Amino acid sequence: MVSASLRFTGTYGIMPDMNLIDPAAAHRPGHKLLAGLLVSVLLLAGCVYRLPIQQGNHLDHEKIAQVKPGMTRAQVRFLLGTPIVPGAFDNDRWDYTYYLKLRRLQVPKTLHATIFFKDDVVDHVTSDVKEDVTEPISRRPVNAPGA
Repeated sequence: MVSASLRFTGTYGIMPDMNLIDPAAAHRPGHKLLAGLLVSVLLLAGCVYRLPIQQGNHLDHEKIAQVKPGMTRAQVRFLLGTPIVPGAFDNDRWDYTYYLKLRRLQVPKTLHATIFFKDDVVDHVTSDVKEDVTEPISRRPVNAPGA
Protein backbone atom coordinates (compact mmCIF):
# COMPACT_ATOMS: atom_id res chain seq x y z
CA MET A 1 0.00 0.00 0.00
CA VAL A 2 1.40 3.41 -0.99
CA SER A 3 0.87 6.43 1.29
CA ALA A 4 -0.78 9.61 0.07
CA SER A 5 2.50 11.59 -0.01
CA LEU A 6 4.34 9.10 -2.26
CA ARG A 7 3.65 8.20 -5.84
CA PHE A 8 4.95 5.54 -8.15
CA THR A 9 6.99 7.05 -10.98
CA GLY A 10 7.64 3.98 -13.07
CA THR A 11 11.35 3.43 -13.78
CA TYR A 12 12.74 5.32 -10.77
CA GLY A 13 10.55 3.75 -8.11
CA ILE A 14 8.71 5.68 -5.42
CA MET A 15 9.34 9.43 -5.26
CA PRO A 16 7.82 12.06 -2.94
CA ASP A 17 4.92 13.96 -4.40
CA MET A 18 6.29 17.49 -4.90
CA ASN A 19 2.79 18.98 -4.69
CA LEU A 20 2.46 17.92 -1.04
CA ILE A 21 5.73 19.49 0.28
CA ASP A 22 5.20 22.70 2.30
CA PRO A 23 7.54 25.39 0.87
CA ALA A 24 7.21 27.53 4.03
CA ALA A 25 8.66 24.74 6.20
CA ALA A 26 12.22 25.55 5.06
CA HIS A 27 11.94 29.15 6.27
CA ARG A 28 10.79 28.60 9.84
CA PRO A 29 12.83 30.53 12.49
CA GLY A 30 13.56 27.40 14.53
CA HIS A 31 15.68 25.94 11.74
CA LYS A 32 18.03 28.94 11.69
CA LEU A 33 18.40 28.80 15.46
CA LEU A 34 19.16 25.09 15.34
CA ALA A 35 21.70 25.58 12.53
CA GLY A 36 23.41 28.41 14.44
CA LEU A 37 23.57 26.31 17.58
CA LEU A 38 25.07 23.38 15.65
CA VAL A 39 27.76 25.59 14.09
CA SER A 40 28.62 27.07 17.50
CA VAL A 41 29.00 23.64 19.08
CA LEU A 42 31.25 22.45 16.25
CA LEU A 43 33.48 25.53 16.53
CA LEU A 44 33.79 25.26 20.31
CA ALA A 45 34.67 21.56 20.10
CA GLY A 46 38.16 22.55 18.93
CA CYS A 47 38.72 24.67 22.05
CA VAL A 48 38.76 21.75 24.49
CA TYR A 49 41.78 21.53 26.82
CA ARG A 50 43.79 18.37 26.28
CA LEU A 51 45.62 16.86 29.24
CA PRO A 52 49.29 15.99 28.81
CA ILE A 53 49.86 12.27 28.28
CA GLN A 54 52.81 10.90 30.24
CA GLN A 55 53.45 7.15 30.20
CA GLY A 56 56.26 4.91 31.38
CA ASN A 57 59.21 5.63 33.62
CA HIS A 58 60.70 9.12 33.47
CA LEU A 59 64.18 8.55 32.08
CA ASP A 60 66.76 10.97 33.41
CA HIS A 61 70.24 11.13 31.86
CA GLU A 62 71.87 11.34 35.31
CA LYS A 63 70.12 8.18 36.53
CA ILE A 64 70.91 6.25 33.36
CA ALA A 65 74.58 7.28 33.72
CA GLN A 66 74.60 5.84 37.27
CA VAL A 67 73.80 2.34 35.97
CA LYS A 68 77.19 0.66 35.69
CA PRO A 69 78.29 -2.86 34.73
CA GLY A 70 78.32 -5.14 37.77
CA MET A 71 75.20 -3.66 39.44
CA THR A 72 72.49 -6.07 40.56
CA ARG A 73 68.88 -6.12 39.35
CA ALA A 74 67.72 -4.70 42.70
CA GLN A 75 70.08 -1.74 42.37
CA VAL A 76 68.87 -1.01 38.83
CA ARG A 77 65.23 -1.28 39.95
CA PHE A 78 65.98 1.16 42.80
CA LEU A 79 67.51 3.72 40.38
CA LEU A 80 65.13 3.45 37.40
CA GLY A 81 62.01 1.77 38.77
CA THR A 82 60.28 -1.32 37.48
CA PRO A 83 60.77 -1.83 33.74
CA ILE A 84 57.81 -1.64 31.38
CA VAL A 85 58.32 -5.18 30.08
CA PRO A 86 60.50 -7.10 32.53
CA GLY A 87 61.72 -10.25 30.85
CA ALA A 88 58.81 -10.88 28.50
CA PHE A 89 60.92 -12.89 26.08
CA ASP A 90 64.44 -12.44 27.44
CA ASN A 91 65.03 -12.44 31.20
CA ASP A 92 68.42 -10.78 30.72
CA ARG A 93 66.99 -7.62 29.11
CA TRP A 94 64.98 -4.83 30.72
CA ASP A 95 63.37 -2.15 28.55
CA TYR A 96 62.44 1.29 29.88
CA THR A 97 60.29 3.56 27.70
CA TYR A 98 59.08 7.10 28.36
CA TYR A 99 56.36 8.81 26.31
CA LEU A 100 55.26 12.44 26.72
CA LYS A 101 52.73 14.30 24.58
CA LEU A 102 51.99 17.86 25.71
CA ARG A 103 49.84 19.40 22.99
CA ARG A 104 47.57 18.11 20.28
CA LEU A 105 49.74 19.12 17.31
CA GLN A 106 53.16 18.73 18.96
CA VAL A 107 55.34 15.71 18.20
CA PRO A 108 55.46 13.42 21.26
CA LYS A 109 58.73 12.90 23.11
CA THR A 110 59.77 9.24 23.26
CA LEU A 111 62.85 7.98 25.10
CA HIS A 112 64.13 4.43 25.40
CA ALA A 113 66.77 2.68 27.50
CA THR A 114 67.68 -1.01 27.58
CA ILE A 115 69.63 -2.70 30.38
CA PHE A 116 71.30 -6.01 29.52
CA PHE A 117 72.18 -8.47 32.29
CA LYS A 118 74.60 -11.38 32.34
CA ASP A 119 74.72 -13.71 35.38
CA ASP A 120 72.20 -11.41 37.18
CA VAL A 121 74.44 -8.32 37.00
CA VAL A 122 74.46 -5.45 34.47
CA ASP A 123 76.48 -6.27 31.39
CA HIS A 124 75.87 -3.09 29.35
CA VAL A 125 73.36 -0.29 28.79
CA THR A 126 72.01 1.17 25.54
CA SER A 127 70.05 4.40 25.65
CA ASP A 128 68.88 7.29 23.49
CA VAL A 129 68.40 9.53 26.55
CA LYS A 130 70.39 12.75 26.28
CA GLU A 131 70.84 15.57 28.76
CA ASP A 132 67.67 17.64 28.82
CA VAL A 133 66.73 20.68 30.84
CA THR A 134 62.99 19.94 30.90
CA GLU A 135 61.61 18.26 33.99
CA PRO A 136 58.68 15.85 34.13
CA ILE A 137 55.21 17.32 34.50
CA SER A 138 54.72 15.68 37.90
CA ARG A 139 57.65 17.69 39.35
CA ARG A 140 56.67 21.11 37.99
CA PRO A 141 55.32 23.59 40.55
CA VAL A 142 51.63 24.32 40.43
CA ASN A 143 50.68 27.99 40.19
CA ALA A 144 47.31 28.15 41.91
CA PRO A 145 45.13 31.20 41.28
CA GLY A 146 45.42 33.73 44.10
CA ALA A 147 48.62 32.19 45.45
